[in-house]
Amino acid sequence: MDSVVPHREQFHIAGKLNASIGFITLFTTIMSIVQIIYDCTNLSEKPFWGKIGPLLSPTILLGTILIIVLSIAYTFVYRRAEDIRRDSFADNSFGCLLSDEESIGYFSNDAINPSTKKALANLHENCFFSLSIVSLMCKKSFIRSCIILFLLLICIIYNVSGNKILLGIANILISLHTLQDFINILYLKKSLERVSENCKALWSSLSDKNCSSSHIIGKISRELIRYETALAYASIMLDSKCFKKINDEKTKEWAKLQKRFEILS
Repeated sequence: MDSVVPHREQFHIAGKLNASIGFITLFTTIMSIVQIIYDCTNLSEKPFWGKIGPLLSPTILLGTILIIVLSIAYTFVYRRAEDIRRDSFADNSFGCLLSDEESIGYFSNDAINPSTKKALANLHENCFFSLSIVSLMCKKSFIRSCIILFLLLICIIYNVSGNKILLGIANILISLHTLQDFINILYLKKSLERVSENCKALWSSLSDKNCSSSHIIGKISRELIRYETALAYASIMLDSKCFKKINDEKTKEWAKLQKRFEILS
C-alpha cells in the first residue's frame, strides 16, 4: 500500500522555495565577486563586459530583494505544512480525527493503539529521524556558511571602502541570512538532542507502576512542546537529500530502538 502523508504537498512547495532561496543566494554571491573583478580590471573596455558590467549592481540588488520576498513566502508555506503535520501527529497518536486525511505508512508504530504510549512512540521516532538529518545538515551548513561568508566579507570590505554603500548593505544582508541559517540549524540540533534523551528516559517512567498517569502525560507533553517549539523557532526544511542518504541505515537503527525500549510490545 502506498503511504499517505497529509503534509507532503505543502512541504514539497516549501522545499522548492527554500531551494530557490539557496540558488539565488549563491548566484548573488558570485555576482558580487564578479563585480569586484570587473571594477578592479579593464574588463569594461571589452565589448561583452562593457554591456554586462552596468547590469551587475542592479542584479545584486534584485537578488537581495528576491531572497527577502521568497523567504517571506517560504515562512507562510512552511508554517502551513507544520500545522498539517501537527494535526496528522495528533490524529495518528490519539485517533482524534483532526487531519483531513489519515496518515498511512508515515509512522512505524501503527501496531500500538491510539494512546499516550503511541504519542511518545511517534514523538521519539520523529525526533530520532529529525536529529539524524539535522546532524548531517549542520556539517554541510557550517562548510557552506564559512565559504560564503568569507567571500562576502571580501565583497563587503571592498564595497564599503569604495563607497558603494548600497551594494555593501546588500552583501551584509546576504551574509546575515547565511549565518542565521547555520545558527538555526545548530540550535535545532541541540534542542533535538535534549528531546531525544528525555524520550529514552520516559520509556522507563511509562513502565514504572509508581509513576502516575498524569505525571507521565505531563512529561510527554513537555517533550512534545519542546520538539514542536524547536522546529517552529528554527523554521528549517529538513533536507530530503540527507534523509534519502541516511534513511535505510537509520530505519534499521530505529527498529533496534523499538526492541530495546519495548516500544511495540
